[in-house]
Amino acid sequence: MGYLVGTTRLPDIHVGSEFHIRRAAEVGSLDVGLQRDADTRRLEHKMKVEVKNLSAWFRDEKEFTGPWYKAFRFRRPRAEKEKQVLHNISVEFEQGEILGIIGPSGSGKSTLIRCINRLHELAPGARVEGEVFFDGQNIYGKGVDPVDTRRQIGMVFQKANPFPNMTVLGNVVAGPKLNGLVKGKDAQYKMAKSVLEEVGLWSEVKDGLKRPGGGLSGGQQQRLCVARALANKPKMLLMDEPCSALDPKSTAIMEGLIIDLAKVRGYGIAIVTHNMGQAKRIADNILFVEDGRVIEYNTKYNIFNGNAKEQRTRDFVEGKFG
Repeated sequence: MGYLVGTTRLPDIHVGSEFHIRRAAEVGSLDVGLQRDADTRRLEHKMKVEVKNLSAWFRDEKEFTGPWYKAFRFRRPRAEKEKQVLHNISVEFEQGEILGIIGPSGSGKSTLIRCINRLHELAPGARVEGEVFFDGQNIYGKGVDPVDTRRQIGMVFQKANPFPNMTVLGNVVAGPKLNGLVKGKDAQYKMAKSVLEEVGLWSEVKDGLKRPGGGLSGGQQQRLCVARALANKPKMLLMDEPCSALDPKSTAIMEGLIIDLAKVRGYGIAIVTHNMGQAKRIADNILFVEDGRVIEYNTKYNIFNGNAKEQRTRDFVEGKFG
């Protein structure tokens, strides 16, 4: 017996991931992407991320090279020293919702989600203009702690990146220990068990918590990174192509996990993906970005059922370019 994900039937896999496979199967076969589970519907106040007229720049790499660097770098106009990568982006998503961000490579998708939790500003010479509101507060406002913002809006990167010198347990509890959220070995163990169960990984790693996190399989490492993000008790999650390096089985597990995190546990999720099938299976709404500009922001039903407003969008999802 197997599970149907979209139009692909996958073979049975280990029990620890069965729940998340079934979640992906539900979306693939029943197309319930916009439905809310009871837990999500009971949220009286849904936190929301609102991006308003956001623009972003990187420092021009040419600024760092050439024999003229020291002599002339301060004479160059600012506009020549920078490269604009985002142009007046506006979009929003709330708890219980999955926003799919699609577009050609180099269109600014990853930069956008990095701006949403203030990781973009860590790049030398990077800057932003515009506003990003989280639960009604502008995260770029005066006095806002960027570290606290990154704790509440977690990030899962494209490549699984467990801390190489830490155990599985150490990877999960590193953030909470640093932030003072958990103290004592017993509390750390309970917290790690809770989040590892949440991502369907506990049954697979419970006998190897002291092994290096980098020794897990690729799919397990990515779920470990999700658990590490969840351990900091965020309200929203940003995911930058989390399945791009995974095989079909691991991808199905991750998709089921993402659905579960949003629809059952109430996280708001923005996911960057190049996989149109994945966007169709798991997203509620779609943001199509090209050359740092919003081409279309619409429901997934309109985007993938031939009702997109822009011909450029229809061409992209049909694979005519990109």
